[in-house]
Amino acid sequence: MARRTVPDEQILAQVPAARRRARESAPLAATARYERARRCLHVTLANGAALLVPVDLIPSLAHASETELADVAVGVAGVGVRWD
Repeated sequence: MARRTVPDEQILAQVPAARRRARESAPLAATARYERARRCLHVTLANGAALLVPVDLIPSLAHASETELADVAVGVAGVGVRWD
């Protein structure tokens, strides 16, 4: 069976579309907010999935104030969430 070679130009032309598909399907955080009424962290991922986690189940957040929890933000490149 003959081995097929793909020219570099053809591969490089496909890179932007591949990166776009990776961003759209990767489980990266797109938004994050604190829901005071439920005392839950609500994170929406770039692929449309959503997570709702009670903050009392996260040991490092269990004793945080409402004001501190409301300061949630998506981390660099959507890899996590952070508080300032």
